[in-house]
Amino acid sequence: MAKGTKLNLYSIFACTATILAASWVLAEVENCEMDEIEDEALRVEVAFAQAGLIDNCLPVAPEAILGVKFPTVQADLGNCLYPCSTILTPLLELEGDPETNLTVAIMDRDMPSAATPILSNYLMYLCLNVNGSSLSTFDSSLCVAPWINANPTPGSGKHRIMAIAFPQSSFIDSSSLYPFSIDRYRFNMSALIANYSLGAPVAGNFWRTSIPKDYGKYCGIETTECCAKTGNQYY
Repeated sequence: MAKGTKLNLYSIFACTATILAASWVLAEVENCEMDEIEDEALRVEVAFAQAGLIDNCLPVAPEAILGVKFPTVQADLGNCLYPCSTILTPLLELEGDPETNLTVAIMDRDMPSAATPILSNYLMYLCLNVNGSSLSTFDSSLCVAPWINANPTPGSGKHRIMAIAFPQSSFIDSSSLYPFSIDRYRFNMSALIANYSLGAPVAGNFWRTSIPKDYGKYCGIETTECCAKTGNQYY
């Protein structure tokens, strides 16, 4: 056998072995339960990727979990929360850097429905210049778009509600912003990131929400029945 042929066969074998090894690693991560992943950054990355949230709106996954708590429930990387339990403004929690200001946004990624999200993103909450160490106590005047609860149409499928915190490079003058509190449809997160030089997301979280077609059962069943499938898959 010629020397060139041996080298080609070796290269093919090495390439095949590398692809198989990578496939095994990816399969192991994708098939495991979120609670089995000890590294928080990896857990967040896998959850966001499996939910289809890594895209043009959010090119990279957050580095940590952003606490999003309501009076009786809290977000947990894709769990299901009915709108009736998320009416009040959420309490946000993060061990942030006191030297850094943050932009915090919460949006519905599936407006008006999961099948045809042509009005996404729907902006539910947007706050600017929030000190990294005071997420749970910041002044509501920093919110240019006050909290509006998710309100999916019955039968519109499972809506992914995404909460993200971005570090700011400088103070943002909110007077120059588009009136997001009035027009919240088709919120362009990418443009906000580019226009104000926001950094890679430091923290994030998301939950899924829906209203059953049988509206009479709304808020009368366990939240685990909110979505047809378990886990972090939204289809």
